[in-house]
Amino acid sequence: MVRILEDKGFLAHETFGNTFQYYPLVSKESYQNQAFDDIVRKYFNNSYPRMLAYFAKEQKISAGGVK
Repeated sequence: MVRILEDKGFLAHETFGNTFQYYPLVSKESYQNQAFDDIVRKYFNNSYPRMLAYFAKEQKISAGGVK
């Protein structure tokens, strides 16, 4: 799993003798933004208004507040 993350550019490591110390190459905020953008692209046809409409409908939210 760690090697896969390293191959994908999320992690790197330093070698100390027979051990490795891994560290992130991508910040948490950057990863969250990328993941969120992927969700909007894949499931909502790259449309933030569609995403908001979906969650408003699921939560029964109207312009006047929660129903």
